[in-house]
Amino acid sequence: METMLGFTGVLITTVAALFAALGLQALLLKATLRLMQPATADRRVSRTPVEVGTRLAARFRQTALLRLARSAKSFSGEDRWKHS
Repeated sequence: METMLGFTGVLITTVAALFAALGLQALLLKATLRLMQPATADRRVSRTPVEVGTRLAARFRQTALLRLARSAKSFSGEDRWKHS
């Protein structure tokens, strides 16, 4: 009988410690999330490297095509005949 009472005492103490640990963990999690909230308040969309690379490639292609068009125009002699 004394053994059963001892086992029941250990069981109740263990279950109480389990619930106390779960409650403490929940409180610490809430405190952590509350402290992190100012850091996550800014919801700006950051540009991905792929998006930045695509824009750079498009800009480079556009300037290259403009240069090519200018050089083709000057090579054909159109500018020389317009001014004279």
